[in-house]
Amino acid sequence: IASTSNETQKIEQGILQSIAEQTTLQKAAQSIDKQTQGMQAQMHAKENEAAQVRNELARIKVDALNTIAHNDQLKSTIKDIDEELKRKEQLVAKYEVEIRRRNDDIEKKMRDLDSLNRKFESLKSKFEAQAGEQEAAVGPLEATIKNLRNEIDQKRRACNDLQRMWMGTQTELVKLSNEASILSERIGEMKSQSAVLTQKRIRVEGQVRLQQKEISELQSGIAGMHTDMSKLNELIGLNQKNFSTLEGDNFTLETDFVNTLKDLEESAIRIETQVRSTMEQKEKVKQDLIEKERMIMVLERKIELEKEVQAAFVHKDDGSEMIQGMKREIHRMQLRYSQLMRRQEELMVEMERAIFKRDSISTRGKIKQAQSKAAGKGDLKRTVADLSKRVSDVESEINKYDKQVKQWDAEQKDLGIRMDEAGTSVRELQREEDDMLVQMHTMDKQKEMLKQEIYSLHKMVKRYQALDQGKYEAKDAAEVDEGLSRAIERQSTLRQIMAQLAATDGRLASSLELYFNDM
Repeated sequence: IASTSNETQKIEQGILQSIAEQTTLQKAAQSIDKQTQGMQAQMHAKENEAAQVRNELARIKVDALNTIAHNDQLKSTIKDIDEELKRKEQLVAKYEVEIRRRNDDIEKKMRDLDSLNRKFESLKSKFEAQAGEQEAAVGPLEATIKNLRNEIDQKRRACNDLQRMWMGTQTELVKLSNEASILSERIGEMKSQSAVLTQKRIRVEGQVRLQQKEISELQSGIAGMHTDMSKLNELIGLNQKNFSTLEGDNFTLETDFVNTLKDLEESAIRIETQVRSTMEQKEKVKQDLIEKERMIMVLERKIELEKEVQAAFVHKDDGSEMIQGMKREIHRMQLRYSQLMRRQEELMVEMERAIFKRDSISTRGKIKQAQSKAAGKGDLKRTVADLSKRVSDVESEINKYDKQVKQWDAEQKDLGIRMDEAGTSVRELQREEDDMLVQMHTMDKQKEMLKQEIYSLHKMVKRYQALDQGKYEAKDAAEVDEGLSRAIERQSTLRQIMAQLAATDGRLASSLELYFNDM
């Protein structure tokens, strides 16, 4: 047991060391995973930022081109509007000159008209004065008056036409002035928009410069990440090397565990055989004790009967009365004996019943001998002494057997404790072996996961390099579907093989079930 406990302690120390190494490797792998995930997240974030910057640059370029085109369009519009304004101003100046000329003509004609009216009035007054004297006198002045009146009417009509024309030109001038004010307002708005767009272009150019600077920083960061990836690859290689060494150590430790478990099983089998033998001995001792207890009960009953008989014949001296009393006592003893026999038939087995019959036969013979010889008090005392001696012998044997039973109980308890300790140590070793198998399985899974992650990272780096160099070509949907169908067929084939292996060897069922669940 001491060697087993020492070996168990050594195994536990080895298990603790292997668990500590596994935990350190797991922590290192987890830290590497976290660093890889962090770097991958940083790479993704930087790539997203670079894509956003490229999109912003493209959008800014498009906005700049739109702004330039809009500015060119506005410049052409302003140029057309300026030309239209110049043309309208020239037309307005022409109309103003024409209006001034017409006004001058009108004023001249009005002056002529006024002079003619004055002349007409003077002539009329003269004519009326002369008409009084010469009513019938008619001369060329009337024709002149008619002609002048006709000319006056024509001049009035021309003046009215010129006034209407002047009013039309005035309304057109007002309309043109309103259009000119609207165009000037539009020109002011366009100039303000042009100033705003110019400021926006300056701001966008500044942002573009900042984005280019950030892109250069991102490129330098990506180069640093490539160096970190190379370091990670070195660490992964070191981890794989450590994992292979640890796997070899685990294999040797597992073989040691298996050998130790075999030795412990053999020792447990030996202890179980010893325990079985001790249990059998204990059962035998118990049976002997039961037999002895029954014999003691029978003897105690006999002693009580002898005491009653002795008490009944203590003060009897007459032989006839003694014989009659003895007969009565014998009858009473026979009755009690029959009761005792019935009780014995209920409680004892066949062997004990045979022993009791032998004792009862000897007792009957002694009683008959006592009846035939008419024995006295001395014979009864000798019988009682013999019975008490037998009782003391039986008590000594009972004490001896009690001591043996107690000793065997102590040995049995010690053996039970040792068996429990051995069973607990065996169960602990089995549990530790199961834990080691589970840990080895988890380490295998982690190893495969690390390999898959490394492979995926290498593929991702190659894809990024191909994408950076412009050599990446996306696969068609048909190729992707074909690869997926091949992977599904391979998975179903692996499942069938694992099921066949599990059916062939039951020891592989738990590990295959774990892999089956992972799939």
